[in-house]
Amino acid sequence: MRRTLFAVIVVLGLATAAAAQTDRFTVQLDQAKAARVRGKLDQSEQIVRSVLKQAPGHFRASYTLGLIQLDRGQTETGIKTLSDTVAALKGRPAPDPTIYNTLGWTLMGAGRFDEAQAAFDKGYACVKDPTCAKTLPAASQQKLLNNMALLARLRGQTPAARTYLQEAAKAGSPQARASLAQIAK
Repeated sequence: MRRTLFAVIVVLGLATAAAAQTDRFTVQLDQAKAARVRGKLDQSEQIVRSVLKQAPGHFRASYTLGLIQLDRGQTETGIKTLSDTVAALKGRPAPDPTIYNTLGWTLMGAGRFDEAQAAFDKGYACVKDPTCAKTLPAASQQKLLNNMALLARLRGQTPAARTYLQEAAKAGSPQARASLAQIAK
């Protein structure tokens, strides 16, 4: 009985320690996100850089830094930060797959269509993978599909755009329904 109780306590202690280690920066990064949303970019960046000093390459901190750079209009720096963050995954799925849409949107805006397509394709792979798709909210999936459709339209690929819009509309996107009506005209 004592051995069983001891084993349960050890397992719970290890699980708690592992959870604390995994979420060690959650509070700080939530504060950085809140500051960023309020437009307090210096405060947000200070928090993010503090996390990165303690945990270089931390995914969420790196992603947030890229967002801050984009918010500041530092497009090329933001693209580099986001690209480096994705590259550091070395093919593993992103903990937050919205990074692919963010990177693709930014690259598309910079006129770098091939790179944008590659980023969007990684996000699309997540949408098609049932396990990964569970980590991506429906609204994020719809945005990705709508953005992929926009890129296809910019490239003169109307059939591909229609396919992405149909998927987005099926997922509940009113923007996709409106775009499909425009394409039909």
